Amino acid sequence: MKVTGLRTWLALLLLLIGGNAFCKEGDDYLEKITQYSGIKDGAATPDNISSIFGSPTLIEGSRKEVWYYHDDAMKMRVYWNKASQMEKLVFSSTGTEKPVWNNDKGKCLKEGKSQIAQVIKTLGTPMDMTIKGANQQMHYAFKEYTLNLFFRHGTLVNYSFF
Repeated sequence: MKVTGLRTWLALLLLLIGGNAFCKEGDDYLEKITQYSGIKDGAATPDNISSIFGSPTLIEGSRKEVWYYHDDAMKMRVYWNKASQMEKLVFSSTGTEKPVWNNDKGKCLKEGKSQIAQVIKTLGTPMDMTIKGANQQMHYAFKEYTLNLFFRHGTLVNYSFF
């Protein structure tokens, strides 16, 4: 996926967070989304990411290739390649177990049609999400099972319960 596509997925990550992990008030959250939507090509650089999320909690590697962000509500890792372009982003949240599966909300899951932003808006914050290239994977935890969703270019390819 091109760097411009990573911009879209980072904006979606901000939606996942629900405004609580990096922002203390709803206005701050909306401001970060607005800021991010205006960034041009090349947005997925270390400088750009730190301008949106702030300084990482921890940086590892001799070339600073893994950045960690975390607080009580979530954990996020950003992996950088040698050219300082985002290679992969992994997000996980705590306390996101849903009590039971809601069949009405489940109607939004249409393979080949449902968009990732629509699914997040309908089902809420997932337990975790991984973005790597054109592929995105999310999990939702319910009381008795887990919902696994696989997206390509932001469109639902398939989903399963396990």
